[in-house]
Amino acid sequence: MLYEAFKAGVADLGAKEAVEISGLSNEKLKPLLDRTWRLTHSKLQRQRIEGAAEALPYLMLDVTPGTSVRPQCIEMDGIARRVDDPYWRENYPPCDRIDCMCRVIQLSDRQVQREGITVLPTEVGKPDANP
Repeated sequence: MLYEAFKAGVADLGAKEAVEISGLSNEKLKPLLDRTWRLTHSKLQRQRIEGAAEALPYLMLDVTPGTSVRPQCIEMDGIARRVDDPYWRENYPPCDRIDCMCRVIQLSDRQVQREGITVLPTEVGKPDANP
């Protein structure tokens, strides 16, 4: 849907020929647009995450079942880290590949405890199951 809206907007601007001349076919343009949208969405989401960090101090990687994901994402599926953990500076968004459908879920202390979610301590980096 986003791609179709973009394509319509380009046509409205009279730039359709410019896109075609530049060699960006639909097959090449759609993945570029999808990746740009995901990265932009992730940046805005990160701002919301930081704003809610006091009430929701954890981020957990979640892999959508039945989708294409990286092995690294599968290894971290269901594992949480604190929002302020330096890990997220290097690993957020969790995956910028177009074909990987992993995401992060922000959690409260209560949710982590109730669900028994594993939280990796910042200083050690090894799993530590919460009660």
